[in-house]
Amino acid sequence: MTHKPLLKLAITLLSALSVAQDCPPAARSGPFLAYTIEPDLSGKTPEVRVDLTFRLAGTRLDLQLPAEWQGQRELYQAIHDVEAVSPQTAVKATSNPARRQLTFPLGQIIHIRYRVVQEWDGGITAETYFRPILQRSFFQFTGRNFLVYPAIPEDQVLPISVTWKNLPSGWVVASNLGSGTGCQTSRTRLVSATNGLFLGGDFRLVRVQVHGKPVDVAIRGQ
Repeated sequence: MTHKPLLKLAITLLSALSVAQDCPPAARSGPFLAYTIEPDLSGKTPEVRVDLTFRLAGTRLDLQLPAEWQGQRELYQAIHDVEAVSPQTAVKATSNPARRQLTFPLGQIIHIRYRVVQEWDGGITAETYFRPILQRSFFQFTGRNFLVYPAIPEDQVLPISVTWKNLPSGWVVASNLGSGTGCQTSRTRLVSATNGLFLGGDFRLVRVQVHGKPVDVAIRGQ
């Protein structure tokens, strides 16, 4: 495809990674939210596999799937095969296609798995730019168009981590959750992830200073 200036991105705390590294195990108590993101280019259609693990209070909550963002609707069409991996955990459909009902044992670490695909064809436009972009040489997501997460208040502060796994050779990945290794982690508000930017592929990364603060720019093509 033709590389366009539209794919020039600037985000604070961008992190370039070449070797995947698992995040440390979760603490024995307390809430947390962790994602493992693994691109899979082996099939006819590229996809990203996502494992979500978390521990929260209670025994029942809803899972939020992508819904609407930047004028785009039905973003949940990019999400497939949402399933519970942890024992005694049940995921049920609701009347809202962007919600799932989740039940689980008290205090248990919950493990959810799903796949993300690009559900549109053609070139990148002002509309498709805000949907998940997943091609063989790169991907570009936001929290609003690819994350599945517990439906809790988005100002809740908790440890949130992202582990990048089995990256294609030569790829770099980046997010706004951390820097320096294949594990990006921060104790922050949930909205830092849901409003976050997540990208990987054949990007070049350049750091500049803006008003005395570092801003890294991810660039493809010219």
